[in-house]
Amino acid sequence: MEQAGKDRWFVVFNPMAGSRCASQLSKEIESALLGNGMDYEPFFIKEDIYAADFVAAAVKKGFRRFIAVGGDGTLNQVLCGIMSAGHVEERIVLGVIPVGSGNDWIKLYGIPKDYREAVKVIAGGRRIPQDVGKVTFLSDGKTYYLMNVAGAGLDAYVCECVNRMKSEGKRGRRIYVEGLARAFFSYKNRNARIFCDGREVYEGRLLSVSVGNGRYTGGGMLQTPDAVPDDGLFDVSVIRAIPFGKLIFKVKKLFNGSLPSDPYVIAGRCRSVRIESSPSTLVEVDGEVLGSSPVLIENMNLAIDVMIP
Repeated sequence: MEQAGKDRWFVVFNPMAGSRCASQLSKEIESALLGNGMDYEPFFIKEDIYAADFVAAAVKKGFRRFIAVGGDGTLNQVLCGIMSAGHVEERIVLGVIPVGSGNDWIKLYGIPKDYREAVKVIAGGRRIPQDVGKVTFLSDGKTYYLMNVAGAGLDAYVCECVNRMKSEGKRGRRIYVEGLARAFFSYKNRNARIFCDGREVYEGRLLSVSVGNGRYTGGGMLQTPDAVPDDGLFDVSVIRAIPFGKLIFKVKKLFNGSLPSDPYVIAGRCRSVRIESSPSTLVEVDGEVLGSSPVLIENMNLAIDVMIP
């Protein structure tokens, strides 16, 4: 790793993102970075490498500017590396060049999908603070960090199905709809307890729960449509078990922003969320299945800076 400077960018490329679209565009993206006068060090993820460890090392070496080239999963790995490195005096800034399949976090700020425009945003856009979620899996103590949205129950099983299809080379919004259908027919509702700021807000049969720092998931679904990424609070949507005959008429609410008003949904805002279930259920963080319940998700107000238009 080369000598770091505060103005030097550590750029994490995920060649596997977007069905290897990132690999095909890497040279063009590097040219765009240089064309915008950006000094940088590239790092390429390999299939057996967890980028967070290398990002954390870059922070300790002195890097304070980072770029994730990939999808939401790549962004999450970079975020986890930054946050796991520990406290530093200077603010750290994170930019995104979106070449993944879902790219849900960028929708929150209107970051362009075109890599040339995204580079311009990083080089000359606005720098603003954003909240981060700290995600602790209570059975083993492992900790990750949340940029956008986390979910448990059906939400996580949809992610598992979608990621499996991505590994098979499938792309496009249709894989999220197909993943939802596949997961629903294999998923069994759990008995769950949901706590917000230490207070139990739900106990009963659970279909799904979403914890939103951002608004969009699954290629454009709106499970936490009113989330504000810098208010120190998560938006939480708890979906009680819904009979199939009623559920099929509610799917559109996942896309039009009306989900929190549904009578089967308990919605609220809080600084911390604890999810317990019996049996245990998968938990996804920014679209990646990282563990199982019980899990505690805590808001870290304005913990990182991001580059936006």
